[in-house]
Amino acid sequence: MVAERPKRRTVTWRAILLGLLLIPINVYWLIQIDVVRHTGVVTKMSMFYNAVCWLFGLGILNLLMRAVRPRWALTGTELLVVYALLNLATAVGGIDMLQALVPSMTHPFWFATDSNRWAETFHRYLPSWLTVRDKEILTALYEGHSTLYTWPHLRPWLGPALAWLGFTLVLLWAMLCLNVLLRRRWQEEERLTYPLVRLPLEFAPDPARFLRQRALWLGLGLAATIDLLGGLNYWYPWVPHVDLRAYRGVQVFTDPPWNAVGKLEFGTPPFVVGIGYLLPLPMLLSCWFFFILTKVELVLTAAIGYGEDPRLPYLNEQCFGAYLGIALLVFWNGRTYWREVWDKAWGRPSRLGEQDEALSYRAGLSGVLVGFGLLVLFLWQAGMSLGFAGSFLGLVLLLSLALTRLRAELGPPVHDLPYASPGQALALVLGPSELGPRNLTLTALTLWFNRGYRCHPMPAQLEAFKMIAPRGREARRLLMALTLAGALAAFSTFWALLHVFYVEGQATAKIRGEPVHYGNYAYNQLQTWLQVPLEPDARALLFILAATVFTLLLNWGRRRYTWWPLPPVGYVLQGGWMMRHIWFGLFWAWVIKTLLLRYGGLRLYRTALPFFLGLILGEFLVAGLWSLIGWALDIPTWSFWS
Repeated sequence: MVAERPKRRTVTWRAILLGLLLIPINVYWLIQIDVVRHTGVVTKMSMFYNAVCWLFGLGILNLLMRAVRPRWALTGTELLVVYALLNLATAVGGIDMLQALVPSMTHPFWFATDSNRWAETFHRYLPSWLTVRDKEILTALYEGHSTLYTWPHLRPWLGPALAWLGFTLVLLWAMLCLNVLLRRRWQEEERLTYPLVRLPLEFAPDPARFLRQRALWLGLGLAATIDLLGGLNYWYPWVPHVDLRAYRGVQVFTDPPWNAVGKLEFGTPPFVVGIGYLLPLPMLLSCWFFFILTKVELVLTAAIGYGEDPRLPYLNEQCFGAYLGIALLVFWNGRTYWREVWDKAWGRPSRLGEQDEALSYRAGLSGVLVGFGLLVLFLWQAGMSLGFAGSFLGLVLLLSLALTRLRAELGPPVHDLPYASPGQALALVLGPSELGPRNLTLTALTLWFNRGYRCHPMPAQLEAFKMIAPRGREARRLLMALTLAGALAAFSTFWALLHVFYVEGQATAKIRGEPVHYGNYAYNQLQTWLQVPLEPDARALLFILAATVFTLLLNWGRRRYTWWPLPPVGYVLQGGWMMRHIWFGLFWAWVIKTLLLRYGGLRLYRTALPFFLGLILGEFLVAGLWSLIGWALDIPTWSFWS
């Protein structure tokens, strides 16, 4: 069911160089979309439309190059390499990664006042070598109409930027090594579907053949027309259009206890239906079923009389417990494989061969352990206790592992883990006073890379290995390319943010993204922890454990009974920010796919596949077009998504 791979599968240096050269441009475009304009935010989605636009544009140029200079044309694998590097760069520079770093470093100092008493409460716990705190230096950053490119403006950033960039590179390397250990198990033994790589794999090997499909143009034309009319209607209200966007809630129930459901969103963006069509049917059913189940939980909570506790039924904590359950299943279901990896790493007899891997199993395991140790030492040097730093980063890696599994097995259009980062979960379960002010302050400072998990780089790394399927020397070359791409993306994001903030002003109305919102969220919560110490929340711990056990039971049912309809990965998404925006689109994808398979079988499913790929491509291309128009003309444009 996957398009035939190109015969030439070489990971060439020219493809790597092209991808690296495009990363700074791609990152600056990303910052313009997510931070400056904040319309159709790229990195709130699993599949990044800017990377898809790059792939499509390069594919079209490649067709022209084949006619003019055939030897200069890229192969399908080379197109996939460029796409993979740009995809990873987008994840690294995303809304829940480095976009939040600069606000984390400066917000508590610029917004400190006599009334909030931040200076007296926690400034002394923030390390000077990781922050920029002088208000005179920050004036140009927050008010704008200035430039980064003077020594007084550059000098304060050099030390903190290098420190955080080093931390980011070690974190990315540890994730990459963990992916090397996972790759064989998930791709060759379990044969997970990786739905999000389907479109690149269909397009890159032969763009001309791909574009000759009539069904593709029907889907592409439908999605593009909807979004083109929406964009024109934004400027000219007399232009008719059909608004299928998410983020438009409707209060369906007004009487208690049914009003506990809150607002329901019935938006059906074409790309959601298109991606949903690629997901396995049980996964689709699981997604919308568990979303409905969370609404039932809210109604029952209100009916029983527990509605006075705003945290019940602890949906965020259920998400956290479900993620932990998925991580445990990765180790338990693959326990034989992990034993073989351990034996191979220590030179004992093992059935695993490593000649085709990007790293030996010993090097991969060492990379994870050494990288983890360096990260712990970094946070300890910043002020965290060793025990808390180890627990915190251990949970970060477990959640990253679970999310990567979620993307490989389910491939949802969006995913997140809101208000339940490892530091927040530990503070909730153990009590803020038990952790101490220094650990809590460092939790707020480091929230930038473990806040929402909407654009995590670890799945993007593994998807690169799935798309390109390199072996031996080519695998090692791809590993090096991904490492360089992560480093360049981190540097480019830091530069792009500072450049934009000095020009536009981080605290002005010209910045429509989340830099200020992020800082308010992190440090207002810290202020609450420090000024109003809370007791350990036993209910929260109970719901985390219950969700973990429930996830394990869902896995048991799926493995024990072939008819079991609900895989555990759908439960992970049930209480997040993002599922409320896409549940209805996934429901329709489930209905359509069920009917096609029941009455037309696999043949009809394959015949209809290009139409749904066209829905994705058409919406993403028009989204990229509107973002470029807004950037070029410096005007607001319509958002297809929010």
